[in-house]
Amino acid sequence: MEQDDPSVLDQIGPEELLSPIIRMEKYMHSDVIFNRQMAARYTKEALKACRTKDDIYHVLRLIVRLSEDIEPCVRVELMDQIPHVALFCYEHYSMMEAVPQYILYIVLRYLMDSNNQVRKASQQVLLELLEHELVERADVEDQVCPVLMQLTAGDSSDDYRSEAVTLMSKMSSLVGKDITERFFMPRFEVLCSDPLFHVRKVCASSFGEICNVVGPELTTDKLLPVFFRLCQDSVWGVRKSCAETFMSVSAASPEEVRGNDLAEVFISLLCDKSRWVQMAAYQNLGPFISTFANPAKSGFYIDDYGMLCPDGSCDLEAAHGNCSSTNSYDSCQSDSQSDSCQSSKGNCQSMDKGSNCQSTDKGSNCQSTEKSDSCQSSEKSRSSNGCTVSGFCSVPTTDLDADLDENYFNSFLYWRSPLPQVEVELDSINDKDKEDDDGDEDDVALIYHFCYHNFDVKLSCSQDMIPQNLLDHYISMTEPTKAQTIDTEIARHCAFSFPAVTLTLGRENWACLRDTYELLASDMQWKVRRTLAFSIHELAQVLGEDLTKTELVPTFNSFLKDLDEVRIGVLKHLADFIKLLPLDVRVGYLPVLVEFLSTDNNRNWRFRQELAEQLMYLSDLYTPAAVQQFICPIAITLATDRVADVRTIAFRLIGVLLRRLHGCKDDSSVRKFVSDIIIKFAHSQQWTRRQAYAQLCQNMLEENAESGPHFCEEFLPNLLSLLSDKVPNVRLAVARTLTHSVLNCDYLQNPECKERDIVTGALRKLQSDSDRDVRYFA
Repeated sequence: MEQDDPSVLDQIGPEELLSPIIRMEKYMHSDVIFNRQMAARYTKEALKACRTKDDIYHVLRLIVRLSEDIEPCVRVELMDQIPHVALFCYEHYSMMEAVPQYILYIVLRYLMDSNNQVRKASQQVLLELLEHELVERADVEDQVCPVLMQLTAGDSSDDYRSEAVTLMSKMSSLVGKDITERFFMPRFEVLCSDPLFHVRKVCASSFGEICNVVGPELTTDKLLPVFFRLCQDSVWGVRKSCAETFMSVSAASPEEVRGNDLAEVFISLLCDKSRWVQMAAYQNLGPFISTFANPAKSGFYIDDYGMLCPDGSCDLEAAHGNCSSTNSYDSCQSDSQSDSCQSSKGNCQSMDKGSNCQSTDKGSNCQSTEKSDSCQSSEKSRSSNGCTVSGFCSVPTTDLDADLDENYFNSFLYWRSPLPQVEVELDSINDKDKEDDDGDEDDVALIYHFCYHNFDVKLSCSQDMIPQNLLDHYISMTEPTKAQTIDTEIARHCAFSFPAVTLTLGRENWACLRDTYELLASDMQWKVRRTLAFSIHELAQVLGEDLTKTELVPTFNSFLKDLDEVRIGVLKHLADFIKLLPLDVRVGYLPVLVEFLSTDNNRNWRFRQELAEQLMYLSDLYTPAAVQQFICPIAITLATDRVADVRTIAFRLIGVLLRRLHGCKDDSSVRKFVSDIIIKFAHSQQWTRRQAYAQLCQNMLEENAESGPHFCEEFLPNLLSLLSDKVPNVRLAVARTLTHSVLNCDYLQNPECKERDIVTGALRKLQSDSDRDVRYFA
């Protein structure tokens, strides 16, 4: 075709008469850029028009020639068609040899193209070819890897190196561990020390993907030392990227490395001198903590769909102990005597020596300190930076415990607000210590009691699931100073990861997070409360029935009265939360359901649509009598909504409720519900509701909500009464219901069914209706 004169092609006639191959070749030689783009788009049709392998090879040669076009837009358009070409060769003629010979050749050449868009398109195409396994492993080693090594060489362009790092990280999961270890890892380690900070930043962002492919052993031996150097890079953007990818790196690391080395490095990022690094670190603190989760201890695991599921092999009671609202704090205090501060002559020494982040006025400088403070007044003992002070004051194990009143260990006293005369008592104790320093046990008992109950200090719960410093920093995310100096959205990030952190710590350590949850639930920003509302059902699943009843129900009740933006979070998972409650508490929410019908904005119809969805699931949680009394009236109200989508889902809800009530031996509830439906719809003065009755009957039959006998007894007579309705739209809806649903009902298929003749006669009447549309549907 190279020898054909273009003028001859023009004389052939209209373009529709040309074959796709000739048309493609004609457009290729055009001087108009748009025509050459059209030639690229015709590659797929040209291949389909091929009859032999020779034709296919001819088209492939045309594609190679077109790939040399000087216009980037033509090359980008051609690159979009390459995956289809490769798939065609593979599926139709098993011409896999054409992929490395023609297609891969073009893709790899475009990886070094001068135009950025062309390079991006070729990178995406290469990943698609690898994902669909259209490139053989040998071709990856022989052709792809050498090109990537060339792109990442020290004398290569800065853009080439940056893009090649991203491409290698994405390819690693597609080519496997062997190629990644032999080809990618050595070059990746070199690039992590690249003079250009942008290359190092891209390496830091891609670190997690490489670690997940090579496995924990290589990650620990070779990659983590490189990662730690990046975390200490002189450019804050590199350190910020390290903080953002920390979770994936931690997930690919062994548990002992995660708890020691990684935790220490992450704390340094939390206390980084750059605000942007601190912001990224705090945003990823919750996800990093979640990597410490142990299904054997928590009793839960995350399935392939990201859903929280109970671990059937783990006994939750054995894993968590019997936690309740009154003993949860005590159960978290295992070995509290050994973890507490030791008191001697009135001096209480804190045993917690974790890193403590102290905020300056600018909120950017953080300092690690060792805490070994004596007991002072509550004003001095409160941490100025809000970080948690850990440990308890204790005394030597003598006969003192026998002399202490058992009320000293009441959980109410542990968590009550301090009395206003605390400092007066402290002064009196200090005065007494100065006057009498004979070590009398009565003085020790007073100090012991004071240290436990009257200090206005935020005490950390004793836990061994995660490093205590990480928990302290996570709890500090609710402090106002953090929002002012680091990130205004820091509380929302804390709320977003709260269920994961709770799952990691386990329900036996709920006391460590109780105050944080209360602060988040009462946060002034509605986005924070909305985040908690969307996840409260998962938090309830982790905490169990007892703690949910005492700890989460008050917060849940406050969310019910909140803004619509917060209430929708509760409503989305209303059934999931209520089913986790005891029966006595569950029943108390029945009168509250009707409140969801009222919203701040009446146009918010999706709120009512979601309510109908949730009522379907709630109907299984209550008795038929409760369903008829509380849920059925709401369903009828939703079925009369002015928005069609709400009415449609409400019709389904009514069908679900009818099935639920029919399953009860006592038929009084279902009779009452059927009567309400007929009065509200079939006998309504509004023609739209009479029309809705016909649609409701159709939906009940299509959803199998009513059996044939029940439908004919309860709903069919009132449906037939609408045959002579004065509004044509009502008669049309009746005709459509009778034709599409009633006649197709299995019960009416029986020739001996007496209702069949009645329905047939009704249709004959509608077929002679005065309205043409009614006659059409009949």
